[in-house]
Amino acid sequence: MKPVIIDASLELRPVPAVIALLVFASGALTALHVVFTPDVPSSSAAAIAAGSLVMSVVGVIGLLITRGVWTRRLGLAIAAGALAGVAWLGLDPWGLATVAVAAAAIVGCSGPWLTTWIRRAPALGPGPVVVMVMLVALAMPIAVGVTSPNGLGVADTILAVTAPIAAWVYSAGRIAGLWALRLVVPIIGGTAFVSEPTTGRAVAAAITLSVAALAWQRAAMLAVRPLLEELPGPRRATPKASPP
Repeated sequence: MKPVIIDASLELRPVPAVIALLVFASGALTALHVVFTPDVPSSSAAAIAAGSLVMSVVGVIGLLITRGVWTRRLGLAIAAGALAGVAWLGLDPWGLATVAVAAAAIVGCSGPWLTTWIRRAPALGPGPVVVMVMLVALAMPIAVGVTSPNGLGVADTILAVTAPIAAWVYSAGRIAGLWALRLVVPIIGGTAFVSEPTTGRAVAAAITLSVAALAWQRAAMLAVRPLLEELPGPRRATPKASPP
């Protein structure tokens, strides 16, 4: 995995810190909202809450440390997902708090305040395919929870746990994580659908296939097996024998 460049010369600024806090609060309020909504089964609520918190932490780390272009988009996605959660769960006191915080997070992420903070073209770091593979896999618990209105089955639970672990292993530069995203995650998603072919599980299985499709791209492999390792070494010409 290519190293992520962190510029220690730039001190943390108040505005990015506030925006990162709003992004985290959006995900955290979504987690609390779904947990305290009685109509949502406990297993589905736990998966959604855990996924929301993980994505929120990743969003904060991205905005404050890596500062890649993708971090602004992730912040917007987290805040938009929080608003979608309110539309699904209802506008109770938790929902009102979520709407206020998420709206502020959207304004913060979409405004000009992060323009000088976000790196436009980092020299090193993960490419868009690598970032997309990891983020979609990390968000798998949310997808599984939302598409399981009657609660999680055994295969659903395994999928919600396996996909983020595989993404974490892959982010550490381990090729085992890449192969888990390519093969294990879609197999589990397909097994969950076959065991109970519902519309929700079909959607979850389709998401696992999208993860696998991204993981099979060459850019995803180069993140754990750099191109320089595949290039042949220098060759030496065999000296010709001098004439007698």
